[in-house]
Amino acid sequence: ERVVEEDGNMAHGTRMAKLGKISHRRIAMIRDLVTALIQHERIETTVARAKALSRMADRMVTLGKGGTMNDFRRASAFVRTEAATRKLFNDIAKRFMERRGGYTRVLKTRVRRGDAASLAVLEWTETDRTILSQAQLAERAERTEQRRQRSEARRAAFAPEEESLHT
Repeated sequence: ERVVEEDGNMAHGTRMAKLGKISHRRIAMIRDLVTALIQHERIETTVARAKALSRMADRMVTLGKGGTMNDFRRASAFVRTEAATRKLFNDIAKRFMERRGGYTRVLKTRVRRGDAASLAVLEWTETDRTILSQAQLAERAERTEQRRQRSEARRAAFAPEEESLHT
């Protein structure tokens, strides 16, 4: 079935994992988890829930970075408590002002005894209380920088030359 948004564009990538729940219960669970992430800055849940939650948490940080009254109202409509909304706008959003995305990280931790579900820790990327060691953080930063350099080199290799644009 084709899904077309109001502006006429196709709605690609708008689907959320079902997580074994009907829609209103799934949305309620995501709202609760986003609120808990804002309050505690780190939560442990299943990998599938963490990935779905990561998208919504990133959207809330984007609203927090906007900082307008409308952004505050939209975030308040999603986040469960006013204290969590204020923390999002006053504390968490300010940490990410220089970052353009990727506000959360999903770290796979263990398998839950009882149902063998893969668990993960979801935490903010800009935090002092991470479960990663300093060596792991340095290694991740190095890999990110290498990826950025490769991407820039690829872009430069395939960029059209200035002279060919004007002739």
